[in-house]
Amino acid sequence: MKYLQGFFVSLILLIVGPGIAAADDKPEPADTIYRNGVIYRVDAFHTTAEAVAVRDGKFVAVGSDEEIKEFKPQVVALSGFLTVAFDSMKETIEAIKEAGMRDDMKIQIGGGQIDETVRAYTGADGFGLTAIDAVEFCKQSIAA
Repeated sequence: MKYLQGFFVSLILLIVGPGIAAADDKPEPADTIYRNGVIYRVDAFHTTAEAVAVRDGKFVAVGSDEEIKEFKPQVVALSGFLTVAFDSMKETIEAIKEAGMRDDMKIQIGGGQIDETVRAYTGADGFGLTAIDAVEFCKQSIAA
């Protein structure tokens, strides 16, 4: 599962579908979680949300960072193409640790400027330069 936080550019999505599950419902894990962004909903009031959960290529929840956190990601993937992204990646990983979620997930970073030095600096478990690298990391992490 991927978990993305700390967008550099606001994520703009046209979202039509369900909101957050009722409080008594236990959500199934999502494949991908996008957090800490600006997500534009397609509704009459053009409201925004902070996070979205995706399972099997479909949006399963849209809401606040706290609401989406319940979807328990297994893999977090962070991407940055500029060197200014490195500090944000590190801060994101530190925030995951502070939230008590780090032991339950693997974290990968990626982008054109990423290498082993950046991986070590951020505290990520792995890095990749391409989307194919990211998919392989996810497969290996979930299988482990």
